[in-house]
Amino acid sequence: MAFGKGDGGGGPTWQHLERMRRLRVLRPKAPSLVTWYGELYFELHRGVYTTQARTKLHNRSSEILLHDIELLATIASIQDKGFTTAFLALPLRCVTMTRKRFMQCQGDRRGAFATNIHRSRRRTNAAVDLRSLEYAVALHPLPWPRKELIDVSETNTSSDDAKAVTVDEITPGLFQLQNAHLTVTVKNGTITSIYDRRARRETLAGKANQYAVFDDKPIYWQAWDAEMYHLDARKELSNSNTTIHEDKGHRASVVTETRISENSSIRTIISLTSVLDEQPSLIECTADVDWHETMKFQKVEFPVKVSNTEASYETQYGVIKRPTHYNTS
Repeated sequence: MAFGKGDGGGGPTWQHLERMRRLRVLRPKAPSLVTWYGELYFELHRGVYTTQARTKLHNRSSEILLHDIELLATIASIQDKGFTTAFLALPLRCVTMTRKRFMQCQGDRRGAFATNIHRSRRRTNAAVDLRSLEYAVALHPLPWPRKELIDVSETNTSSDDAKAVTVDEITPGLFQLQNAHLTVTVKNGTITSIYDRRARRETLAGKANQYAVFDDKPIYWQAWDAEMYHLDARKELSNSNTTIHEDKGHRASVVTETRISENSSIRTIISLTSVLDEQPSLIECTADVDWHETMKFQKVEFPVKVSNTEASYETQYGVIKRPTHYNTS
């Protein structure tokens, strides 16, 4: 029996709980029933790429924001018995309803209906966006210690004990970003080397932040049914222009403009921040994609020198493991 609402995500509904209650009478026969352990894999949804990345990003951002606000409001209500959480009702209802309607339009092919859903979602995102506030307070809702740099102006950060990070253009199109832990080499917009200075080893097995475009010509549904033969149509994107974007001492970055076609383009920023105490260094790759393609999909690749038979991927409420190799027999 399926347990949990898979079409749109989320946990069990009352109907699922009621079915579970009624199936208790079958408990004595459980050993003889057919069972399945692990992921229930649906072959017709191999790719499940999105054509509405912005809407899905805003959905997730709103969910995280409301989770954090609810947590902090609960703490405040414990410390102050007169504190009320009634102010959460309206934004929570807006985000929940628009997300539900978005998932409904995933299976609905009526263009006008889907267009209205995405317009409604953008209005909701604007309503819960806190970046327009004139002031900000740093709060930490995670259950483990955390330390990072926060920009408080164009030239200052919230930390004074950061070690420097540098960026240099070695030759035209070739850049080197370096902090106390890593030396990152960027050539024509792709990362060709990430050298771990403490372990004294190279971590990449090829070009990272490499964009590639594939034909989306499935047997049934575009963006969902990705067959193995799509790999034969792989086409690497060549980057046109890379320049230094930031050189603030606490963070350095380079920006690259890439043409996908005459109508589409990508603006990519690769950043390296200063080292804080002994915390791991982070290379951040962000992309602003102006996409106007049809029957195409795009991937970004990060090949690393890690040998293992499986990889773990985070999901909303757990981790799923997949093999890292192909069997050819």
